[in-house]
Amino acid sequence: FRLRPYFYKVREYNDFESRDLFEYDLALSEGEVALLVAHVFELGSTHFDYYYADKNCSYHILAALEAAAPRLTLLDHVGTPVVPIDTVKALYANPRLVRDLQYRPSASTQFKARVADMPRDQRVLVEALARDADTPLPEGLSEEQRIHVLDAGADLVDVRYAKELPFDPGGHGAHIKQRVLERRAALQRPSEPLRIDPPKYLPHDTHESARLSSGALWSKADGGAATFGGYVA
Repeated sequence: FRLRPYFYKVREYNDFESRDLFEYDLALSEGEVALLVAHVFELGSTHFDYYYADKNCSYHILAALEAAAPRLTLLDHVGTPVVPIDTVKALYANPRLVRDLQYRPSASTQFKARVADMPRDQRVLVEALARDADTPLPEGLSEEQRIHVLDAGADLVDVRYAKELPFDPGGHGAHIKQRVLERRAALQRPSEPLRIDPPKYLPHDTHESARLSSGALWSKADGGAATFGGYVA
């Protein structure tokens, strides 16, 4: 276990890797939260062998939660392999453990939503702004359209320079982002909230884990062969 700021991990997954996140708020008591923190601190630099198929990151999270709150039965609800989405379902096997769910769309998802209904000529301007923040905007654009284009331009910079922006505030991407934001601030009008609904099917509502595979191979020594495999949770 390593100690890192939560916002950093959120940004790493949300922006660096363009992953949509689902944040499950657990109904743990103050004492259980304190014990969880103490347990993780106690483990400190303890080494765990990492096994991708079973003793992986999500497995150890469930184990830590069970140590902090022995009333929970989590590991009993996952098999082998331990698929991360199955560990989320294990939470729901404990009634009233999950008390809230927050959806965090990735930077890429936010950008796609912002330009979804944008005319092609304005999309071209967004692309240009992400390259040159001083790209002139046509006089024919209304103030609302200018706001939309500049907001989308700032989002596209976030996507393209996701790995640079947090670590190089004086870099090329940061310079473009700053200039786009300066132009946006000059309009002195707030943007409409960007509303992105969660997907229709949430992670814990999906079907059980399963896999079906087939393949073929050939070698000069043994000739041809076929493979077939499957797994059902």
